[in-house]
Amino acid sequence: MLVFVTSAVCAQYYDDSPSLVLGLDAAFPLTAGMSDKNKPGIGGTAKYTLPIGERSDFVLAGSLMSFMGKKQPNKSANFKARNILALMAGYRYYLSPLYNYNTLYIEPKLGLTADGTKHLAGTYGVALGYLINNKIDLSARYQGFGGNTNSLSFIAIGIGYGFSLQ
Repeated sequence: MLVFVTSAVCAQYYDDSPSLVLGLDAAFPLTAGMSDKNKPGIGGTAKYTLPIGERSDFVLAGSLMSFMGKKQPNKSANFKARNILALMAGYRYYLSPLYNYNTLYIEPKLGLTADGTKHLAGTYGVALGYLINNKIDLSARYQGFGGNTNSLSFIAIGIGYGFSLQ
């Protein structure tokens, strides 16, 4: 009898439906091409997560980050602001099954980034996050984009809220 009740209680926490996570991010430039010309940025993220197992999701993510320009040395003008739009696909692996309700995860992603120029660049990133009550998503991520001669990167911290799409 106790085993049956315990199984039912654990099973009710696992939600295998897709979700939409909407979040806010604060980002900090890392590479010289950004950190010397741009201030820390803010932005938003939207993620679609599709469960593909008890410990894993397929993830589609879009984010828009805006970094204001710093003041140019010996000039009254600021450097140009940088707006970054990224579209990425990835895989989320939970370190414990979702029926535990709260869990750490790792999320590598690949995709494309537009930064206000006429060119698209390959982008890559990895996030480490903590999912609370299967709804609140706290994360820290590294994201880089560009080619060998003009690559840029930043780290971001974010908070999001997940809506079940069932």
